[in-house]
Amino acid sequence: MTQILIVEDEEKIARFVTLELEHEGYQVEHAADGRTAVDLALERDYDLILLDVLLPQLNGMEVLRRVRKHKDVPVIMGSTIFISAMFMLIMLVVDLIYAVLDPRVGAQY
Repeated sequence: MTQILIVEDEEKIARFVTLELEHEGYQVEHAADGRTAVDLALERDYDLILLDVLLPQLNGMEVLRRVRKHKDVPVIMGSTIFISAMFMLIMLVVDLIYAVLDPRVGAQY
């Protein structure tokens, strides 16, 4: 069975992701801080680590650096700040394209 480590300090997000992955048949463990994540990642053999960037004790980048010294497990990193920033950037681009295509809106910029 595929084993996944979720590293997320937001309990509701971690619980939601855990439930969804378990429903799909994955075995899931959860770490709520960076130190626990490093300990678990080095003790066990995970097939994938889902790693938040902003964590207590050790941030996600430091967790990744420490784990990579010893293991080559695939890691997917994410952050709600990153996702929010990307969404805002996409919305800005959409607004600018709209402004270019509609001269009435473009006059407002």
